[in-house]
Amino acid sequence: MRKTMKGNIMLFAIVILGLVSSTQSATPSFKDNADDFMNVGFKKTLRRGIRIQDFTKLEVEARPLLMVNDVLSLNKNLVTLEIKAVDEDWKLVTTTPSMRGGVYKWTVSNLEPCVNHNVRIWFHSLDGSQNFFMYPATIPAASNEEISASGYRPHKPEDVKVSDYELGEIKVSWTPSSCANMYDVTYQKVAGGKSVSFQGAASNENSFIITDELDSCSEYEIRVTAAIGDEYSEENIITFSTPPETNAVERLEPIMQATQNSLVSRWRGFEKLSCISEYVVSVCKQGAKCSESQKVERDDSLQFIEFKSEVNLEECSEYTLNIKPVHSEVDMEEKEFKFRTKSNSNENVGSMLFPVQAEVDDEQMVTVSWNQVKCANHYEVFQKSNEPEEEWERVGTTEENFFTKKGVPCTEYKYGVKVTIDDEESDIVDLDQSIKISPALTILDHPALVIEEKSNGSMTFIINNSDENHHCKVEKYHIKYHTEEVYIDPHTLKDGKITVSVPAESTEIQGRIKFYGYDLWTNWISSDSPLREKQTGGTIGFLLPVIIGSVIAVLVLILLIFLVLQKKKSQVKYDTEKAKGTTEESKKLNKQMDEIINSEKS
Repeated sequence: MRKTMKGNIMLFAIVILGLVSSTQSATPSFKDNADDFMNVGFKKTLRRGIRIQDFTKLEVEARPLLMVNDVLSLNKNLVTLEIKAVDEDWKLVTTTPSMRGGVYKWTVSNLEPCVNHNVRIWFHSLDGSQNFFMYPATIPAASNEEISASGYRPHKPEDVKVSDYELGEIKVSWTPSSCANMYDVTYQKVAGGKSVSFQGAASNENSFIITDELDSCSEYEIRVTAAIGDEYSEENIITFSTPPETNAVERLEPIMQATQNSLVSRWRGFEKLSCISEYVVSVCKQGAKCSESQKVERDDSLQFIEFKSEVNLEECSEYTLNIKPVHSEVDMEEKEFKFRTKSNSNENVGSMLFPVQAEVDDEQMVTVSWNQVKCANHYEVFQKSNEPEEEWERVGTTEENFFTKKGVPCTEYKYGVKVTIDDEESDIVDLDQSIKISPALTILDHPALVIEEKSNGSMTFIINNSDENHHCKVEKYHIKYHTEEVYIDPHTLKDGKITVSVPAESTEIQGRIKFYGYDLWTNWISSDSPLREKQTGGTIGFLLPVIIGSVIAVLVLILLIFLVLQKKKSQVKYDTEKAKGTTEESKKLNKQMDEIINSEKS
């Protein structure tokens, strides 16, 4: 009974004490040695049997119930941690601490290991009042060597910007990445090309100037990476475009596909002019107004920019495609690209050339003609010798329905024509008969009669054929002299020399030539008549040795005259000196005479 009463009294006292305590205002206060119940440091991990520190994680351990003076007023479930990096505000750690045996443990991740940190714990009482305990020690930053060894990977640089610097140079700048001691800047044309990289130490400016000459109107990709030791951050990638030159349209090489009444044109806009996203395009017929301009925008999901003509075009007509790039800062030039619409003809192209004809005049000019073919791009004219297994040889190209060329005398050729429509060639359409070119018989084409020898009542001469008729074969010579007239077969001659007996060396000889296959004779050529005129180049070549010989003869003559005059002058001088007794010979004789006279006197 007594024990029961005693227990009740003690329970009552405890209740009364609790009621009294709960009515008091108890802001948490801390013991003088509260920091002894805290432990703060970087997290240590075991990798391949080696314990290393992870400088991106901080471990905080505390025993709150041993740190405060009034344990009963403490809200044990509301103990929070804050952490502060240098020059930054306090940040609340939102993760819930683990609690084991009165020990509260927090692990704080994603720290910047290269800066100092401070830690404080907030304690809350049951009545809502609060107070914090500042851990007295500052957690020092890790050294660069420690950070590198830990495998820490820096954050990627932010706010990468590109701006014009001066003289065409480009300035790249960014917000610094904590703990990085080096930056890598790499740039490359988006359309492909060589990649260029530069490395630089971290500095307060955190910028880089690209001094290399960049291609105009090109899009470049710039990648900026932060590094510490051998560890690199993620890349921050941006693109920028260089401005165009006014004539940058020259780079375009549009592919044009024309039909009978329309055009589709495509060009590699991004590859050739990546700084241009819009074009103004029109189609113009030669000698007529242009169609209304259209705006064509670049679609980067496609490889080509495409333009389609909206109006019906005329068949087999010449047009131009006019392309003008549009840029916000540069007024760019326009360029014309020629094209031709196709024809509607489905016929055999070669058959449209009939009839093909050819004729030759007295001056050996051959004219080949054919039927004009609508929409023909051009015609090609061919010839081949009228011999078995000979091949066609192209001799000319024209846009007309005829072709004229100089024929070679005494030759025989067949002629043919090929037409091209819409870049498709026909077969060669030829004449049934061959064309025979007659010998050239004008005054300039006369043969030359050259006298080689005159002696003992005979005369030997040669009749040289003209250069124009070098393909012509001599059938016979017709010779007239004195009262004689003979026909001579060239096969009976030796070296082509003709010898006839004449009563006198002044006898005139006349001759002419008849060629195989032709009934015509050349004009008469006489030994007394002037030879046919030679070309200027041949005349100069013939006269050049004569001129040189004449010059040499004149020089020799002048030298002889000089020597003669010099000798005559020396002789006159000698005679004068001799008369005066001043020659060396006279002086010796006079000296000898004086010696004889002096000896006789003595």
